[in-house]
Amino acid sequence: MESQPKILVVDDEIGMREFLGAFLRAYDLPVVTAGSAEEALEVWEANRGQIRALITDIVMPGMNGKVLAEYLRAKKPGLQVIFMSGFLPAEIAEDELDGTFFKKPFNPSELLSALGEKQ
Repeated sequence: MESQPKILVVDDEIGMREFLGAFLRAYDLPVVTAGSAEEALEVWEANRGQIRALITDIVMPGMNGKVLAEYLRAKKPGLQVIFMSGFLPAEIAEDELDGTFFKKPFNPSELLSALGEKQ
């Protein structure tokens, strides 16, 4: 049985990460999560070729979500990226983000639409 491509959710806030994971799983979407960009790279390697979309917080300790997305897109061109943040740091302009952007808090059902899923 071929596994369905997964969605990688990356957020250093455990509550947000667990909520989004549970929300997407409720729609039968396979999800893997990570608490940092560095952990996300490990999850990426462990799920080699199986990640279809990245949902990432932008502001995180260590590598930020924008750099993570650029790195993973270099490995998998065309990777769908959804960024989320409570605020954008001054050095990152929304129009520089190569993907969809949601300002926290947002309606999680908007994620389903952005992922191309029916509700």
